[in-house]
Amino acid sequence: MHFVWKERQSHSGTLGATLSLLEQGEPAPLVGADWVHWTYHTYTEMSAPNTATWNKEEKRAERDVWTLRLEEGDIYRTDSVNPEATFQSAKSSFDKFDDGDITYRDVFFKLSEYEERYTSAGAWQTDTASSSDFSRYRPIEIWTRKAGSSEYTHYGTVTVNPSNGALNFKSDDGTVTRNGVNELNRIPLPENTAGLRYEHQSDFAKTNLDAYTLQVANPTDNMKALAKAYADGTGAGYPLEDAHADVFIGDAAVSSIDMASTLIKSIAQKWEKLSVWNSFEIGRYLGYKEDVSQFDDDSTNGLQTMTVRTRFGESNNISDLFGYKEWLPNGEPYIICCPQGQRLTRLQSTCTAMGDLRTVRPIRLRSPSPRSSLRTGRVPGRRCSK
Repeated sequence: MHFVWKERQSHSGTLGATLSLLEQGEPAPLVGADWVHWTYHTYTEMSAPNTATWNKEEKRAERDVWTLRLEEGDIYRTDSVNPEATFQSAKSSFDKFDDGDITYRDVFFKLSEYEERYTSAGAWQTDTASSSDFSRYRPIEIWTRKAGSSEYTHYGTVTVNPSNGALNFKSDDGTVTRNGVNELNRIPLPENTAGLRYEHQSDFAKTNLDAYTLQVANPTDNMKALAKAYADGTGAGYPLEDAHADVFIGDAAVSSIDMASTLIKSIAQKWEKLSVWNSFEIGRYLGYKEDVSQFDDDSTNGLQTMTVRTRFGESNNISDLFGYKEWLPNGEPYIICCPQGQRLTRLQSTCTAMGDLRTVRPIRLRSPSPRSSLRTGRVPGRRCSK
């Protein structure tokens, strides 16, 4: 079995704040608000193209080494998505982005190898569980292409730790290293990387290679013009990316695979402007059953303590992982008002999602309120008058 498949990172199918950033001349990481650190996942499953022989002494299959070459393809755009169409069937109707409009910031991988066995029935059977013989896992070679160039250059090598299967990266010049490559420890790519290619050799029966890339939309003249058009409603702006794989035995190509079965709707992601959601809750939340105020009396000292549980915060459609916190609005202060003569002795707050609580302060009322012992709220630009 040979196939190449690609999926978008955003479950919602949207790319948060992309238009707002590009309109202001800022690079825009192509991620949504799903706390996922990649734009596209390219998945390749390749069965060995050659026949194995059974080593009775070592009880394992042996075959010649074969090579998988996986290349991230051209990046296209469309203003409409047919939910039933495949990428390959509609690709000719798409427009390509200019080289350099979208570049790659980083990548990480997952690699699994599968052994096969010769059964007593006289047939080959591929294991359902991946091999834990990591000493046989071969490296992943990374090649990059800069925007404006057609040449790929070797960037570095991902090796597999033979004891635990961890992926470790080192660039050819030794300036970039990553041990234990994963979603939170990604491989940074050279600036202005517009093309990516991976090569991996194997002598297993089947190889699964997953590549997760983070892309950035750059504020080129073309991108800023597109962002303005999309923001004005003259286009929806769905970016799409191709991928292609070749399998070699030696220098001879034996298979060539594209994304024939990938549906457009599984990779299309809509551009968005910045959106912010405010939330305020009082009483019942986070496992607390009380939805009314709780009072504790201290008759000895003539004090009454009232506890009101609140939660408030701000979330948005752009991840702060990429340093865009300044795009969050400052907001107005949350103000807690107490009757005259009473004071707030303790305040505990928890921010939700990516919220940033700017100001929380207790204030005194100018006159007592006979109707309420506590008011909470968000008061724009003034103190409470009741």
